[in-house]
Amino acid sequence: MNAPEPRLGDARPAGAFAAAADEADLERRFGALRRLYGEAGYAKLRSARIAVVGVGGVGSWAAEALARSGVAELVLVDLDHVAESNINRQVQALTQTLGQAKVQALAERIALIHPGCRVRAVEEFAEAGNWPALLAPGLARTAAAGATGATGATVVPDAQEATEATEATEATEATEATGATGATVATEATEATEAACAAAIDAVIDACDDVRAKEVLARWCLRAKVPCVIAGAAGGKRRPEAVEVADLAEVTHDPLLAALRQRLRRAGVIARGDGRQAPRTAARPARGGLTCVFSREPVAAPVPAVAAAGAGDAPACGPAPASDGSLNCAGYGSSVMVTATFGFVAAAAAVSRVIDSPGPPPGRARESA
Repeated sequence: MNAPEPRLGDARPAGAFAAAADEADLERRFGALRRLYGEAGYAKLRSARIAVVGVGGVGSWAAEALARSGVAELVLVDLDHVAESNINRQVQALTQTLGQAKVQALAERIALIHPGCRVRAVEEFAEAGNWPALLAPGLARTAAAGATGATGATVVPDAQEATEATEATEATEATEATGATGATVATEATEATEAACAAAIDAVIDACDDVRAKEVLARWCLRAKVPCVIAGAAGGKRRPEAVEVADLAEVTHDPLLAALRQRLRRAGVIARGDGRQAPRTAARPARGGLTCVFSREPVAAPVPAVAAAGAGDAPACGPAPASDGSLNCAGYGSSVMVTATFGFVAAAAAVSRVIDSPGPPPGRARESA
C-alpha cells in the first residue's frame, strides 16, 4: 500500500510578492555575507538547500536565520498548527496566524524576507514511512519508478521460465522467481529514492522533539552522508549563554539527546561504551557525523501549580508528554531567549557545514553531475 501523499505548499511569492521577487536587490540584501564569508563561501551559501524538520520554538528561528542568510531553498517539515501557547517562543506565531499551518505561516514570512528563496512547506511529521521522500516527493517518485522500470523487464521472463518447469514445481519456481525479483526491485527503488533525496538537499536541521523521528533522520543522514545538525531539548532551560555545539558522544544534561544516543547504540549505528562512533565503515561512519546543539544547564522542572493550570493547552498542542525535555507547550516551560538561541546556533552550524564542504557551490555541483 502506498503512503499518502504529503501536503505540500510551494511558497514562491505570487501576485504582489512575485513582483517583489523580481524587483528585490538580493545582492544588496545579502551582500554583507560576501564580506563575511568571502566569494567562495558566499556562493555556496546562496546556492544552499537546507531542510528544517520541526518549525516550533527552535526550528522556526533556524529557518528565519537561514532565510536572512540568503539560502536558495528551504524545506520546512511540520504538521502542527499555530496555537496561542506558541506565541511566547515561535517566530511565526502571531495573532493573525493562529490556526494556520506552522509551515505555511513561516513560508509566508520568509517570502517577505527573501523573495528569491524557494520554500517548500510540507505538512507532515517526519517518520520512517515517509522519510526521506518528504524532501523531494517528485524526485523520489521518479527515481523509484525508474528503478522499478529498469528491473521490471526481468520480472516477466523469470516468471515465464519458472512456469515452463514441470507441473510439480512450476508454481513454486514462479513464486520464488517473482519474489526474489520483487525484493530486488524494492531495494533498488529505495536506494534510488534515497540517492535522489540526498542529491536534492545540502544539510538537515533536526528541530523536532520526537526521539523516534530523530532516530530516523540521524540514521538516514549518516547513511546518505548528508550533514545533520540535531537540536536538543530547549524546554526547561533559562540561560541562552549556556547553549553549545558538540558531537552526540559529548552531550550531557539533555534527556532527549541521551535517548537518541541510546537508540542509535542499540541499533549498532554508533559504538557503545563512551559513545564515540566506531572506526569509519559504511555502516558505522567516523565520529563527527552528528552535530548537536544543546545546553548543560540542568533542566528546570515545571512548577506544579503552573503545570496544572496549563493543562488546558493540551488539546491544541497534543497530549502532555512525560518529562522528556521536549518543547511541547504542555511539557516543560520555555523561553524565547533560549529557544531562539538554539535555533540560531543550529542554523550557524548548518551554514558552517555547507560552506566548509569541499567542491563547488551545492547547486552548481548538482547541475554538473
